[in-house]
Amino acid sequence: MNDDERQLWTEQILQWMCSTDTGPEIRFACGQALAGLAAAPGLEGLQIAHKWLADLLVFFSKDVTAYSAVRLKDEVFNEQTRQSFQNAVAVMPLFARSVAAELREASDQVGAYQEPPLDPEHLVTSVVAQAEAQLRSKQIADSLLVKAMKTLCALVSQDDAKQQWLQSTAILALLQRLTMQDPLTPDAAPMAPHPILASLGEKTPLGIWRQSVRIIAMISADSSSQSMIRHTAWIPWLQAAANIEDCKLSSHAGRALLHLESARCFPSKNTYQFEHNLYEPEMLQRIKSTVADLQNEVEEAVDQIQNALGNTEAVIERQASHQQAGPRLVMRDGVHLFDPTAPHHKVLAQRGVATTAAGAPLVDVVFVHGIRGGAFATWRREGVENLQPGHKPGNLDHLYCWPSIWLPQDVPQARLLSMEYAAPASGWEAESMPLHGTVGQLLNRLIAAGVGQRPVIFVTHSMGGILVKEMLDKALSEAAPAHHRQLAAATSGLVFYACPHLGSNLANIGWNLRYVGASPAASVVHLKPGKHLEDVNNRLKEVCSQRDLPVLSFGEGIPTTINNMLPKLTVVPETSSYPGYGDFVLLKGADHINICKPPQRSDVAYVKLMEFLRTRVQETHNQSNVEP
Repeated sequence: MNDDERQLWTEQILQWMCSTDTGPEIRFACGQALAGLAAAPGLEGLQIAHKWLADLLVFFSKDVTAYSAVRLKDEVFNEQTRQSFQNAVAVMPLFARSVAAELREASDQVGAYQEPPLDPEHLVTSVVAQAEAQLRSKQIADSLLVKAMKTLCALVSQDDAKQQWLQSTAILALLQRLTMQDPLTPDAAPMAPHPILASLGEKTPLGIWRQSVRIIAMISADSSSQSMIRHTAWIPWLQAAANIEDCKLSSHAGRALLHLESARCFPSKNTYQFEHNLYEPEMLQRIKSTVADLQNEVEEAVDQIQNALGNTEAVIERQASHQQAGPRLVMRDGVHLFDPTAPHHKVLAQRGVATTAAGAPLVDVVFVHGIRGGAFATWRREGVENLQPGHKPGNLDHLYCWPSIWLPQDVPQARLLSMEYAAPASGWEAESMPLHGTVGQLLNRLIAAGVGQRPVIFVTHSMGGILVKEMLDKALSEAAPAHHRQLAAATSGLVFYACPHLGSNLANIGWNLRYVGASPAASVVHLKPGKHLEDVNNRLKEVCSQRDLPVLSFGEGIPTTINNMLPKLTVVPETSSYPGYGDFVLLKGADHINICKPPQRSDVAYVKLMEFLRTRVQETHNQSNVEP
C-alpha cells in the first residue's frame, strides 16, 4: 500500500470510527485497523496517529458545555447548576476543534517533502536545510501533540461514559504509537523498561509521556479495562515509570497500576451474565448458586495446590481478598501521589479503601494548591541549587518537591495525596469554574480515593484553603449525603499557608478590572472580602471549637512581586491570614508565593508543620490503640 492509499484509508476508517451509528465492536475494529496503518515506519505512521488523535478531539468536542457557559444568577448555586457543572468541561469546544486542526496541519508539515536541487553544489546545503526544517516542524508537532492530549483529557476526565467510548477506539494502540519508537503489539515480548525510560525526552518528549500515561490512568479506573491493558506491553513501562524522578509521570503510572491491582482484587460483579428471560426465577437462582459453589470449590483446590508447591503467600493474598473493607480504590484524574510506590497504596488497592489491615495508612494528608498553582509545582523547594546532576530546580522532580522527599521519611504512616484543579488567575489563561463547582468535583474525587475512611489533615495554600473550607462547610450541612458528612467528621487537622480567610483586596481589584476589559477567572470573585467568607469562617470557627479541631495558619511577612509592571504587594495581610482561631505563625521572610516552599527541613514553615502532623499521627495511634 502506497502513502496515498494509506491516507485515503485512514480518512475513511476515521469517519467510520467517529460515526454515532458505529457500535463498540466495529469501533474497536476500526481502531485496530488504524493501528496497523500507523505502524508504518517513520513519519508516515506518525501522521496517521496524529490524525487519529485530532479526530477524537473533534468527536468529543460535540455536545459539550464549557465552564464559562454555565451561568450563575445572583451567585446562587442550586442543584440544577451543580448538575450542569458535573457535565461541563474545562475547554471550549471551539478551542478543542482548533487544536485538532492545528495538529493535522503541523503533522502534514512534518511529512512534507521537497525535491532536492539538481545542482550538486547546492545539494548538501539543501539537504541540511531540509533536515533542520523537518526537525523544527517535528518539535512544533510534538508541542501541539501534548496540547491535544491535554485537551482530550479535559474533555473526557469527568465523564465515565466518554472514557468507555475512548477505550473502544483502541486508544492504547494509539498511545503506543505516539510514545514508542516501534509500535508494540499484544504479543510483543516485554521490553526492558528502565533503559527505554532512561532516554526519556530524547526520542519522545516528556510531555507526551505524561499525557499518555495520564490517559491510561484515567481509563484504568474502569475495572472492565483491566484485561485490555494487561494484554499489552504497557505493564513493564508503567512499573518503570512509577519509579522515575518526574512527579507527574510517576504519579500517573502509580495510579494506573493501583487501578489494575484493585480491579484484580475487586472483580466485577457482572463476571457471569445470564439471560434472565430464558429461565424461571427459581431456576436462575439455582444456577447462580451452583456457579458460586463451583467457584468456591475451584478456589479451595487452587489453594491446596499452592500450599503443596509452597506458595503460601499466594494463598494468604487470595484469602485476604475476601476480607476487603470498603469500596474499590479509584484515583480520579486530578488526584496525585507524592510517593507512588509507598506500600500502603497497594494495601488499599487489594483490601479496599476502608481497610485497617496491617500496612494500611494511619492517616491521609491531602495537599490543595491555590491560584496558578499545581499539584507539585506549588510544593517545590525554593532557593535550592542543583542537588544532583541532571536535576534542575525548575523541573517537577521528586528531589525538589518537599512533600515527596521529606514526608515519606518523617511521617511514613501517612498517605500523601495532592489535588489538582483548574485555577487560572484570569480567563485569558484558561477556563475555570466558580468555586462551588470545584468544591463538588473535589469532594467526589476525594471520596473515590477513600479520603474520609481514616483521619485526614488538609494542607493548603492560598485559595486552596478557601476551597477546603467551602468543601467542609458543604459537607457539614444538613442536606449533605452521608459520605460527605463522613469526610467532614474524619477531618482531624487543617493547615493554611497564606489563606485569605477574610478575603484579599487584590482579588477585589482584579474583579473590578473586568469593567475595563480584564477577564478575571470565575473563582476570583470568591476571594473578595465580604459577608460570605466571614460567614463560612465563623461556621468553621464554631465547628473547630465544638470538636476541638486543630488549626495551624501561616502568614506572609513580606510583599510579593506579581509582575515587573506592578510594585510589590502584600497579597494576604495578617488580618486575613489569621482566621481568629487555632495557632498562627508569621513567616517574616516569606512572601505569598514561597511561603509554602521551605528550602530545607530546618525552615520554620516545615518545622511547625511537622510538629502539627506528628501530633495528629500520635493522637490517631492513641485512639486506635496501635503501637507507633
